[in-house]
Amino acid sequence: MILRPYQQLAKDCAWDCLRHSEGNPAIVLPTGAGKSPLMAAMAQDAVQQWNGRVAVLAHTQELVLQNSQKMRAVWPESPMGIYAAGLKRRDRFDPILFCQIQSVAHRASELGRFDLLLIDEAHRIPLKGESRYLQFIADCQRQNPNVRVVGMTATPYRLQGQAVPVCGPGHILTEIAFEARIPDLIRDGYLSPLVSKA
Repeated sequence: MILRPYQQLAKDCAWDCLRHSEGNPAIVLPTGAGKSPLMAAMAQDAVQQWNGRVAVLAHTQELVLQNSQKMRAVWPESPMGIYAAGLKRRDRFDPILFCQIQSVAHRASELGRFDLLLIDEAHRIPLKGESRYLQFIADCQRQNPNVRVVGMTATPYRLQGQAVPVCGPGHILTEIAFEARIPDLIRDGYLSPLVSKA
């Protein structure tokens, strides 16, 4: 599977951000723009180019399954496993591990050291307080203080009485590395134009 030009640009921007800053980038792609193939390509890069280990996190078993299927489409012989109770899979030491956050939140120490965490629907990471995502990330950081996080989302804001950006100082995600705009993707034929009823 070949990435679309904007997906390739998003991947390049994320790697550039990881190489040249200490923060953790977010990539903003609208629904339907292909976050799953992008995460698969980034996981492949991490394993093949710097012998890293990757966890791909999602909050539903459907997303875990979808993301793992895209991994097979992007890299058919990928060394991957799944840890999701709802899918009755508890693989643990594969170089690429697709995880449902509810299943692994308190099990990071059982899964080994990760170098990169890719988080689908990253707007679900709370800015503070206790959460499964923050617990898992903190436990991964204890095993590897240099672990990096890349978040993928269509909505870079959380609604907490007001729109609060998911990126910023003191947040897990510190900056938006790339954002694709819906009008541009419609213009280029990657998304269908919006049609409203009269």
